[in-house]
Amino acid sequence: IACVLAVSARAITIEHEERILVPDEPLEGESVLLGGTIAYSAALVFYRIQSLKPNSYYEVRVNYPAYNPAKYLLRMIPRSEKAALPFLQPYDEVDVAVTALQHDRFSTARSLLNTEKLMFTTDHLARVESLPEEELLLVLHIVNDGVSAYPGKEQRMVLYTIVLESLF
Repeated sequence: IACVLAVSARAITIEHEERILVPDEPLEGESVLLGGTIAYSAALVFYRIQSLKPNSYYEVRVNYPAYNPAKYLLRMIPRSEKAALPFLQPYDEVDVAVTALQHDRFSTARSLLNTEKLMFTTDHLARVESLPEEELLLVLHIVNDGVSAYPGKEQRMVLYTIVLESLF
């Protein structure tokens, strides 16, 4: 179930149904509707992570096609913050500065397979370290980063693959 929320010239597609992400089981062919006639458009997709092991290292990777003009941002949030997300700016000034620095540093190299990553560890109770003890959600925030070459085709399905991989 998805809904589109328009907030001050922004259109945000929110997937209310939480998808399930299990270690070492890639979800291929994931998709979400992105775009519209509003200047800013984005999508929020929520993943509930299950079956984590204690004292382990994990990496979440999102792979996406290079021809799709979109930015991807991964973050973990407490479930209690889910309702407030559509009203927050997608990138605060710190995020923008860090992203700009990363792109400047590697401007001569191509992004590795159009992949975004998030790494984390679990404690002895299989909870994500350094985050609140309440239930966490993985949020995939996809932001439109271009214009359509074809008028009237601003709205499109964004395809990606997401995997939670056990490192060791």
